[in-house]
Amino acid sequence: IAQRVRTTLGDNPVTRNMERLNIDCVNGIVTIRGPIADDELQSQIEKIVRGVKGVSDVQSFLLHEESPEDQATFVG
Repeated sequence: IAQRVRTTLGDNPVTRNMERLNIDCVNGIVTIRGPIADDELQSQIEKIVRGVKGVSDVQSFLLHEESPEDQATFVG
């Protein structure tokens, strides 16, 4: 199932150019980890994964990347 998820994400135009995501699957429950740009992309990824045959649930541990101008600057 994990390989089907990887293939599906790699073939999908929304996700094909993303940095590598870590995909694991145990008993049909897919766990996704990795960096993403925003909440909308997270929702799209979860929807794509739920559509893969054999997936019973999705656990998402996707981290939002901050652009340099969003990061706090430590001065001191």
